[in-house]
Amino acid sequence: MQESCREWASGLFKNIKSDEDSKLLNPNFTHHYNVKPNKCFMLIDGVSRKDDNVIMKILWDYFDPSNFTGLMSRMKKEHNPIDCSVGNKICKSQGEWNSLVKPYMEQ
Repeated sequence: MQESCREWASGLFKNIKSDEDSKLLNPNFTHHYNVKPNKCFMLIDGVSRKDDNVIMKILWDYFDPSNFTGLMSRMKKEHNPIDCSVGNKICKSQGEWNSLVKPYMEQ
């Protein structure tokens, strides 16, 4: 499953990076196979293609790539997000985002 996770994340990232309709400019990614729920997650971050003052982070679930598991956007010069949620939880800061994403990316 770890190898499938790596291949899926690499393939999805390659598509996002080369897609001119992508919401992100110069994206980066991290992937992780989480043993406990037996799932693969990918975290992508980059600058919004529509507004280069907006930083975006997206958490994807391999088994449901059509829906974001988490999304955060914030202005470059601001610490608090414009929009932030992971699952059904709302976050109000970068720290809350990090705390909510951590269980997906570390188990």
